[in-house]
Amino acid sequence: MKRAEQVLVAPVGPNHNHPSEKGPVMARTDSISPFPADIDRDTFGHWLSGFTDGEAAFLLKSNLKGRTARFAITLWQQERQSLELIRSYWQCGQLLDTPNYGNRNGNPLTLFQVSSIKTLYRIVVPHFHRFPLHAKKRLDFTIWEQAVVLSWSIAKRPQRSLGVGRGTLPRWTEAERIQFDSIRAALASERIYKSATTPLPLV
Repeated sequence: MKRAEQVLVAPVGPNHNHPSEKGPVMARTDSISPFPADIDRDTFGHWLSGFTDGEAAFLLKSNLKGRTARFAITLWQQERQSLELIRSYWQCGQLLDTPNYGNRNGNPLTLFQVSSIKTLYRIVVPHFHRFPLHAKKRLDFTIWEQAVVLSWSIAKRPQRSLGVGRGTLPRWTEAERIQFDSIRAALASERIYKSATTPLPLV
């Protein structure tokens, strides 16, 4: 448990700028270490949800190339160990070391992200049902999850053929694109309204 406690008190970094949206990455780490045997998984799961409330982002993107969902956390690079632990706990995702995009201190950043819709549906979403969020990201997750469920239902659906030699129909229907965009707009609206967050308990 000593190692878990060290993670719990680790300093945290910026939670608003996600470098993958601002430019090319400098280095990518693909190998995933086993989760440390001396850290209790349930304790770490609760810590991860609390950490998410302060530092993570539930992201949705819509453009001409398609519609995507992501879970992302950005920290200063010297705090990379916390992200490595999260990655080893879930056994998925990417770690991306980046230059100092958009921060005043000039420190390089590390981004942890999960972008596979299958992984989001099967690992990330169930985590936050087992270890619920209780603060400002709770409503973000509730809205974001709708887009993940929609995207996964489309991703696992067989591609529809136009006939022999004629290719296939687009995987997304127009109605589904509109539905996703509506969810994305609701998520953006929730973030604007974030100033009225969880009420403080009366003393």
